[in-house]
Amino acid sequence: MGPIELGPTDTPDNPSGMLPVIESCDDCGACCMTVGTPPFVLDDERDEARERGVSLPMRAEIEARRRELDVTGRRDVPCLWFDNETLRCRHHSRRPQVCRDYAMGDWHCRFARRREGIDRAESRSE
Repeated sequence: MGPIELGPTDTPDNPSGMLPVIESCDDCGACCMTVGTPPFVLDDERDEARERGVSLPMRAEIEARRRELDVTGRRDVPCLWFDNETLRCRHHSRRPQVCRDYAMGDWHCRFARRREGIDRAESRSE
């Protein structure tokens, strides 16, 4: 598969051909679909999950998922915390800083929506 273009969407209700800016993250979740685990900073100087109040059992679950992904070599799976039914983060208040900084409607958001086939402003559940 080649690179994903952010070109025209060729839909009748979008004559400009540009991916519409969304007003809400509700019913989307495109940004969560290929991260595998919550992307907390974890290095010699910082344990962001601990800083965010993530419990030891939840941290163990994240680590187990990371090991599983390392074994399989997969990285293109939904975040462990993403709920496919509600299309929301199951632990939103404890999400990593990178998730907090993700800007709705910016290039990364539009790229993720295009990659996931969410080209229009309407929700997936409609």
